[in-house]
Amino acid sequence: MKTNKTFRFLVATAAVATLTGTGMHFAEAGPPDDADPATHPVPVISFDRSSKSIVADLHMTGDGSATMTSAQVAYGRASSNVGNPPLLDVRIIDDQGAQSQQFDEWDPRWVESEDSTPGQFTTRVVSDATGTITFPFEPDVREMRVFNTDAGVPVGSYDLGPAILAFCTANPSDADCATDLSLTKSDGADPAVAGTNLDYTLTVRNLGPNPAQSARVVDTLPAGFTYVSGPAGCSAGSGTVTCELGYVASGATVNRTIRVAIPASYVYDAGAPVTVTNKATVTNVTGQDTAPGNNTDEEQTLVVAVADVSIDAADAAPPLEVLIGTPTSHTATVTVSNAGPSSPIDTVLSRTVTSTPGLTISPASPSIPVDALAVGAPRSVSDTYTVTCTTPGLKSVTMTWTLALKNAVDTDPDLSDNTASRTFSVDCVVPILINIRPGSTKNPIDLNTDAVLAALTTRAGEYGLPVAFDAATVEISTVRYGIRSILFGVPGVHGATEQHGKNHLERSYELDETTIDGDRDGVMHFKPDAGGLTASTTEACLKGRFSPAPGQTFTFFGCDKVTIVP
Repeated sequence: MKTNKTFRFLVATAAVATLTGTGMHFAEAGPPDDADPATHPVPVISFDRSSKSIVADLHMTGDGSATMTSAQVAYGRASSNVGNPPLLDVRIIDDQGAQSQQFDEWDPRWVESEDSTPGQFTTRVVSDATGTITFPFEPDVREMRVFNTDAGVPVGSYDLGPAILAFCTANPSDADCATDLSLTKSDGADPAVAGTNLDYTLTVRNLGPNPAQSARVVDTLPAGFTYVSGPAGCSAGSGTVTCELGYVASGATVNRTIRVAIPASYVYDAGAPVTVTNKATVTNVTGQDTAPGNNTDEEQTLVVAVADVSIDAADAAPPLEVLIGTPTSHTATVTVSNAGPSSPIDTVLSRTVTSTPGLTISPASPSIPVDALAVGAPRSVSDTYTVTCTTPGLKSVTMTWTLALKNAVDTDPDLSDNTASRTFSVDCVVPILINIRPGSTKNPIDLNTDAVLAALTTRAGEYGLPVAFDAATVEISTVRYGIRSILFGVPGVHGATEQHGKNHLERSYELDETTIDGDRDGVMHFKPDAGGLTASTTEACLKGRFSPAPGQTFTFFGCDKVTIVP
């Protein structure tokens, strides 16, 4: 409320006690001042008086400075000294920094007292004194500036805000304390992500007609959200954030942005994305709100899960060798992790395989659930698979794992680290029959002598063998004899070599130890101890390479039971 009027008041001493409850107190008289009160014009009477006044007590000292000792708003009008010359220029400043009132006032150090002769008065100047300055109330005034018109210097500037705040606090139903505050709010991200911070901006507007001497916003957070930070005047407790806005001028807009944390498990715990509601209300703390319907606003925000999951390592644990027709199981280990921000989150590890013909891996494309993968808790996932060979030779295999979020509504922001591939080779080995100690069913082996065996030539299907084997095609330099654990499925070359470096092609006994068929078999001789045989050994094996056709070289492997004798 701005009047931009100039007021000069004709005052009555008796009225001072009516408003303030006290009279004027003067200090002892000091040296007389040169200024002549008669040179100052008589104050002009203003009949434009409001129903409320601001009353300020100003204590001035001999050096011309002054302190406002008190200020208050009161109903009615009070006056100060009668007939005193207006030695002070008082200017009232509003909340926009503009001058809303200006008037002259008497310097309280000038004292007029009756002489010994009744009816005669003498004006003198005391060293210091307190005077009361009274002027019409306006709810948007903030400052009183006082100037000494004789000296041409400022006396001081004084904050009137606390006095008006105190008045409206004590009189909230007063019409000058009422105004229309409105609130709108917005979220900084929609959808928001579980495990991150979310900003809410609260916008308060004062639609007038008066300032709000004290405004407050209370924001009720969605369940589970926690307060992180906010500007000065904002604090949290019991699921709410309270922001004290203080003075809000009519027509002004005030923004407050608060930051809250969304729990990392918010979506996981709910089982799906969640729409949350944040509600805030603004209050005119020291007055009435003339239109309370716009004091509250709600903001709905969709909370989703976003997790950067990855495959950090993969070990296929591949077999080096697999016998044709004998499926073998192996277990790969894949290490996966979640870098968040949402945690935990459900994922699925899948695998695909490509390989050279003649080798299959099953299951070919499994899906392995990896549920509740949490930030900071990498997990090793076992992938068990079976390798089956159908044709001989070295096969190339590539296994590729992919980690994906289980729920389509969840998001992985970086898919570049979600796959891992491992390529390896498997030698598909031809199984053969060997007959240790041909002609003996017990196959006795003396560890201190040599061991004789025959690698039997067989047709495909004979003895149930999947691939034909011709002992005449054996590369004798590659042949090794010994226990299974040092010969098959291990890196390097181990075992005993043929004592003579020769493959003796003969018609040897078949497995029944009585039949000699028309095939030529490979008879060989080895030192048992060089093959790792011990007193407890019950099986011995033969491994090597053979070339059934030009350009073809394959690995063969076969075993037979043994009896260790002294």
